[in-house]
Amino acid sequence: MATFTLNNQSKLPPTQKLFIDDPYQTSCEATVLHVQDDLVVLDQTVFYAESGGQVADRGSIDGVEVKDVQKQPGKLIYINRPDIEVPVVQVDTVVVHQLTQPAPFEIGQKVRLEIDWSYRHLLMRYHSATHFVLHALDRIYGQEEKLYLKGCYIYDESARLDYSNKFNPDLIPEVTKLTNDLIDRGEDIIMESDPSTKDISYWRYGDIIMPCGGTHVRSAKDIGVVNIRRKSHGKSLDRIYISLT
Repeated sequence: MATFTLNNQSKLPPTQKLFIDDPYQTSCEATVLHVQDDLVVLDQTVFYAESGGQVADRGSIDGVEVKDVQKQPGKLIYINRPDIEVPVVQVDTVVVHQLTQPAPFEIGQKVRLEIDWSYRHLLMRYHSATHFVLHALDRIYGQEEKLYLKGCYIYDESARLDYSNKFNPDLIPEVTKLTNDLIDRGEDIIMESDPSTKDISYWRYGDIIMPCGGTHVRSAKDIGVVNIRRKSHGKSLDRIYISLT
């Protein structure tokens, strides 16, 4: 994950993230607030910035290709919920768009943003699939021991979960079956914002709920069939690889 250093960052307001309300929105107009070499900050954006394991969106700003999208550190907030564990989250963040060339924009200029929808939709499918796998792993393995997730990586062609647990490979078919059985119910996937801030959201499917700020499909019908394989990487790392067909 890249880190960008902005001049006068403290003077920039938090970016309005339109994908929180509508991950299917593919374009918008925005006002340029800050320009620095190949970096651009806008008042609002449809671009998802890399976070939570999900890579950043692709697309363009006024026809100029966007190379990367990152969030600057924001205010840390902790939500105490009795029903689920919510990690410490950064809120009120500034989203920085990195272009493939020096930014040809001026402060105050109106620009048009377009994301690569086919790429975004693949990320949404994989991110939603990953939540079903997380739940299935907890159901199959988590009854015997606490699971320790070390990392999550969501791309347009695959996804991966890294655990410090060692999984019995004989049970992976059960995880795969439970995952696809849940998806086959074809119910809606609901994203709910926390009452305290839109920067904290919850992924809900029936009675399954998890904290998540990523982009997701609206229905499990849009995910496809999930394939899972497990690979051991030494004594303290098992990787769960996810693919869709």
